[in-house]
Amino acid sequence: MELSPDGNYLASASKKGTLIRIFDTKEKKIISELRRGSKKACLKSLCFTDDNMFLACFSDHGTIHIFNLLGLFKNKSSKLKMFKNIINYFGSQWSFK
Repeated sequence: MELSPDGNYLASASKKGTLIRIFDTKEKKIISELRRGSKKACLKSLCFTDDNMFLACFSDHGTIHIFNLLGLFKNKSSKLKMFKNIINYFGSQWSFK
């Protein structure tokens, strides 16, 4: 788990290491789900940038995934939101680097 520098957001990884959930600490709600990959991995580290624009994670596979959070906190809706329970795999954001 990792708390953002301003304390507004909390990132936590799933047991399989395939998902990272971002929580709003004030509203106590999940605001986004990020997908690291489809293969099981042990996430060693999560890190927000000082401005909360990016989140990085490092796994035991020796990879670093960077997620663009710009706009995530401003626009919390998704085009696939109504299907989220059905196709959660496709509705989550994938790393861009």
